[in-house]
Amino acid sequence: MNMQTHNKIGKLFSLIGKLIKEIKNNGFKSALRKLKNKFSISIADKQVIDWEQFNLNDNILSVCIVHVDPTQSIGGVQKYLLEDTNVLNKNNIDCMYIFPSTNKDNNRKFNININIKYEEKNLEFSDIKNILMQINKNKKDMIYSLHHCLNWKIDELNCFLNFDKDILVFFHDIFWLDYQYFDRKFAFMQALNSPNDIAIFFEKLIIRSSCLIFPSDFLAHKYSQAIFLPQEKIYIYPNQLMTKKRIDSKKIKIAYLGYKAQHKGWDLFEKLTKMKILHEHYDFLHIGAEDEYSHPSYKKIRANYNLKGKTTLDMLKKHEIDMVLLYSTMEESYSYTLYESIVAGIPVLTSTKSGNIYHMISEGLAYGRYFPNDEDVINFMAASENVIQWLQDNPHNHSMILEHNSFTLTYINNKGRYSC
Repeated sequence: MNMQTHNKIGKLFSLIGKLIKEIKNNGFKSALRKLKNKFSISIADKQVIDWEQFNLNDNILSVCIVHVDPTQSIGGVQKYLLEDTNVLNKNNIDCMYIFPSTNKDNNRKFNININIKYEEKNLEFSDIKNILMQINKNKKDMIYSLHHCLNWKIDELNCFLNFDKDILVFFHDIFWLDYQYFDRKFAFMQALNSPNDIAIFFEKLIIRSSCLIFPSDFLAHKYSQAIFLPQEKIYIYPNQLMTKKRIDSKKIKIAYLGYKAQHKGWDLFEKLTKMKILHEHYDFLHIGAEDEYSHPSYKKIRANYNLKGKTTLDMLKKHEIDMVLLYSTMEESYSYTLYESIVAGIPVLTSTKSGNIYHMISEGLAYGRYFPNDEDVINFMAASENVIQWLQDNPHNHSMILEHNSFTLTYINNKGRYSC
C-alpha cells in the first residue's frame, strides 16, 4: 500500500469517526447535514453554506449589519446589540449579525453570528448573499437594520438595500457623516469609498429606510442641521430607559435593628408583626445578636460585629431591607443603627421622642418618618400603596434602574407582524 492510499484511508476513517461522534451528540440529521456540506461543492470549487444549519425558528429574523463582532468588544453599540439579542430571543425572534472579518492577510472576508451563539467565519460576500437569498426564498420573515457601516464598502451595502424588506437605520453616534459636520477626525467609511459615493449611498439609504432611529434629541438635531431627513421617519428612541425599581411586586421588608428593648420600640415591632392585615404587604425581620429561634410572625437574622460579612450593615444589604423601625421612646445621643441605615440607603421609621434619630430626620439629614404615637405608625403602614411611593421617593436610595429599550421589538409589534 503506497503512502497516498494510506492517507486517503486515514482520512476516511477520521471522517467516519467524526460522523459517529456527531450522531451521538446531535443526532443522525445533524450528521447527515454535515456530511452533505462536506461534499457540496460550488462552481468555484468551495464549500456551499447551508442556511438550514443555523436552526432558525419559524418567526421573524432580525438581520443586523454591523462593523465588528458584537461579542468581542465592550463598546456602546456592542452593548446595545448584545442586550437587543437577549430581548428579541426571549420573544422568539432570531438575530443574525453580519460584519467584515479582521483577518490579517487583508483578503476581504465576512463573518456571520447567530444569536451570539453560532458563528460562520471567513465567508465570501457571495456566500452572504446566497444565505440571505435562501432564507428569503423559503419565506422567512426578515427585517434589516444597519447599526454601523465602518469597514463596509458601498457596493456591499447596496446589496442589502436591494432586498425587498423593511430597513431600520440606527444612528448610535456620528460616524455616518463626513467629519466636517462634527468634532471628529474621520467619517464612517472614508478609507473604502469616495465622498461622492458616500453621499449618493446615504441619500438612497434615507429614501429606502423605514425608520431613522436616534438615541437622543441632541444627535437627531445634529443630523438635521447637516443633511435633509424626512421628519416622518425620525424616531427618538433612547438605547436604555431609566425606570424606578418596582417594589410593589413583592412584600415590603421592614426590620427591627438591635436588642429587644421596650424603650427602643420592640413592643411596637411585636404588635405590628401580629397584625394579620399587615402580613399581606410586609415581611418582618429582626436583625440582631440575640437568639436565632424561629418565630411565626417574623424572621430572625443574626448579626455580629466581629465577623466579616455579618455586621448589621451587611445584613441590611444582603436581605434587601426596604425600611427599618428605630422607634426609640427615649432620647438617643447617637444611634449606631441609624447611621448604618443611612449608609445602606434605607428609610427609617422613628418616634418624635427618639432624640438624635428624630433630629436627623427632621433636619433632612436622613430619609425617614417620625410619629408621635404607635397608632400613627400603624395607620401609615396600613396604607401600603402610599408606603411604596414613599420608598420610591427616597433620594438616598439607588432607586433607578436601566432597562434595554429595543426599537426593533417595538417596531415589529406595532406592525402586527409578531405578538408577544
